[in-house]
Amino acid sequence: MHDNVTKHVSLTPGHPATKKFPNLFSPLQVGSIILRNRIGLAPMSFTFQAPGGGFPEEQIAFLEAVARGGAGLITVGETNVGSTTGRTHENCIMLGDPAMRRGLVRIAEAVHRHGAAVSIEINHGGVFAAPAFNGGKPPMGPSKLSFRLAFNNIDGEEIIEMDEAMMDKVADDFAAAVQTVKECGFDMAQVHMGHGWLLHQFLSPLFNHRTDKYGGSLENRVRFPLMVLDRIRARVGRDFPLDVRISGTEVLEGGLVVEDVARICSLIEDRVNMISVSCGGIYHPRATGRMSPHVFFERGCNVYLAEEVRKHVRVPVSTVGALADPAELEKIIAGGRADFVNMGRALIADHELANKALHGKDNEILHCIRCYTCQHGLFNEPERLMRCAVNPTVGHEARGYDCNVPAGVKKRLLIAGGGPAGMMAALTAARRGHTVILCEQSGRLGGALDFADYVDFKADIKVYKDRLVQWVLDHPGIEVRLNTPVTPELVKEIAPDAFFAALGAEPVLPPIPGINRPHVITGKDVYGRENEIGNRVVIIGGGLLGCETAVHLVRLGRQVTLVEQAGQLAVDATLTHREALIERLEESTIVLLSTRCIEITPKAVICNTGGDKKELEADTVVIAAGMKALTAEAYALGALVTEFRPIGDCRKVGKILNATTDGFFAAMDL
Repeated sequence: MHDNVTKHVSLTPGHPATKKFPNLFSPLQVGSIILRNRIGLAPMSFTFQAPGGGFPEEQIAFLEAVARGGAGLITVGETNVGSTTGRTHENCIMLGDPAMRRGLVRIAEAVHRHGAAVSIEINHGGVFAAPAFNGGKPPMGPSKLSFRLAFNNIDGEEIIEMDEAMMDKVADDFAAAVQTVKECGFDMAQVHMGHGWLLHQFLSPLFNHRTDKYGGSLENRVRFPLMVLDRIRARVGRDFPLDVRISGTEVLEGGLVVEDVARICSLIEDRVNMISVSCGGIYHPRATGRMSPHVFFERGCNVYLAEEVRKHVRVPVSTVGALADPAELEKIIAGGRADFVNMGRALIADHELANKALHGKDNEILHCIRCYTCQHGLFNEPERLMRCAVNPTVGHEARGYDCNVPAGVKKRLLIAGGGPAGMMAALTAARRGHTVILCEQSGRLGGALDFADYVDFKADIKVYKDRLVQWVLDHPGIEVRLNTPVTPELVKEIAPDAFFAALGAEPVLPPIPGINRPHVITGKDVYGRENEIGNRVVIIGGGLLGCETAVHLVRLGRQVTLVEQAGQLAVDATLTHREALIERLEESTIVLLSTRCIEITPKAVICNTGGDKKELEADTVVIAAGMKALTAEAYALGALVTEFRPIGDCRKVGKILNATTDGFFAAMDL
């Protein structure tokens, strides 16, 4: 029903021809409102209730920062209807709770201050609503299920099959929730019909096994979601814009495919003003990997789903899923594949992405590396804090850390080490007006990130690293000295006001007989030397480094055996990345857990597994047994300067998050 030119609005303010991305920055009419551009903050499950109730200050500050950064639409993520059912975790925002209204008003005000529109994702957990968070009530859904659900460890037999009275109550709760957000100043609302939540469960043959008028045919399965939309319209009228979020495919065999979803969208479009097409959901690791695409998927891998749906409806259609590059976003809009693009992690990494793209400064965007640090902190760490590996200010927006505010006293800073910690410190200090000398003992900047030049699934880290290097080289306040190890003599010669050591770490070499043989190398030495690696490879160490190295070498055609003395792999990885890694290892790699390497011979690795000796043939042996911080070396140099900080791996071995955070805040303290 669409041609290749978006025809929802004819507004063309200003001079679009002067914009680098004119289609991306054209306005879009959605029902009764006009969005200033085609960029939106995707709804994400970061709406954790603050202690004592309401929205936490850091959540409001984050949403405001993205609005200030130029996005056209801010969609608040994961809020639940009602106040007594549907909760999937203890901190769910329940829109039926009057105490939430004040926070809703504050969010609407914060977003509107910067010219963006604001929406909110409204949901019910259905079969995934855990009894522990719902007063002991068992979950309810379209059908009892014959399997145990991974999420919240719920037994499918405990699920209550909803009758019409329950459906009627939930439909009223959805309507009341939309009325609440309308009264609190929101511009629109998004009804969640995807990702495995209640309305999706009715649509899906994976969840809906009913034999009455709410099950069976697609037209029957859509009946309850239509009831919800009709109840909302009866409560708030036709003028208040409604968006629907839906999974374009369920990924799993026997589930919805895009042709089904396009048909569903054609049945609901007369009740809504926009359709947001996502993918997969929370019900299976493979589906989760497509809902929030990991590094083994191409960016924009879900756009084809929105493109197909758009052929069958007349309302605007949005797309989402690992989108980040403004040039690619422009192509999506210009090519008629979607009318609007939503981004989650990319706008966490750089809140100013939209403004930078608007002004043609897309090479200044802090590129998301899809490491899942943001998600992992919220869902898999007890503190439930959102952080970002490449943007140290994430989670601290309310504190107003700004490296562009000049320092009160300008200092001369020496930094030893041109890895992520050293580069972040150099940039932050220079932007504050300090004079920086950055010394790197090798012939290039990048440090521990250099491996990304050689790994296809680390393309995002390469983009991030290359930009960081270029920003450092281009900054007039930073003098870069390559092939320059920092020695006591150099520190004395430069006599800096302050000194940061970013020396990094060195590989741990376990006391294994034969570890010094010529065919044994460390994990970090694999990258750039792949042509020296033999066909049969044994990797000793099943942490993140060992697992990623195994996947990399398998993709290059090597036969890999991974040996780990513990009982699990990649325990130091973020959860979703770990699941993606393990899936790929299971496809192609021999994995030996609870196995200890006891000797390396010229042609094999001898292991002890379960008390039995096992000989593994090996042309190359890779040691990935961890890293040791160069702390003593750092402090030996630091003793020569009054103001000193070790940063990054030489303070404590960690990930990119630790390096960038150390570098940024050390420079902010200067």
